[in-house]
Amino acid sequence: GIPDITAALPSRGDSQDDFLIHPEKYPNGRAVKLLGIGADAPPPEVVMKQAAQGRYALLWIAGWNLTRCFDEELLAEAARNTETLVLQTVHRRRGGDYADWLLAAAPYAEKDGTFMNAEGRIQRIRPSVRPYRESMPDFEIFRRLGQALNLEGWVDLDPETVFHKVTRRFIVPEGLRYADLEPYGYPTAVEPRDRETAPEGARHAE
Repeated sequence: GIPDITAALPSRGDSQDDFLIHPEKYPNGRAVKLLGIGADAPPPEVVMKQAAQGRYALLWIAGWNLTRCFDEELLAEAARNTETLVLQTVHRRRGGDYADWLLAAAPYAEKDGTFMNAEGRIQRIRPSVRPYRESMPDFEIFRRLGQALNLEGWVDLDPETVFHKVTRRFIVPEGLRYADLEPYGYPTAVEPRDRETAPEGARHAE
């Protein structure tokens, strides 16, 4: 089985203030927390230390800037003591030398889908250009992985289907559709709720 899944993101030591600079630096970080993904997993710093101690046969890292989040000595030790290290990233130079497998992920300007901003507003993103060469959006990489592992329901997944599956977990405006997210998106409840406790005029998306 999979011993640890962490969706927490390493601290980058960035600044914040009470006006413009928000402490959440990662797109969709709020949605990940509200969905409870990896809620019981150790923080990224602990995961990397455990990798350095040989805990994992496979370490799959998606979206982290390794050289900014961890020191070089720890990264080298983790790479040595992990049988297979997969790095799914936009920037090859930010840790790519430590990976056994390097998966080229497309940046935000080449993605289609949705994200939740720091205020809890679900917003739509569209690609400005096609993914470069053989790079793919993270969603497509995981979809193909699920398909290769014969996981049920992964073959026909697309961004709109994922949107409807995820928004069932939150309170959203009545009748919200994927096409309705433009141009400014829609706010959601801060915490997931049951239908019975939903405020008037809001419901779980069907």
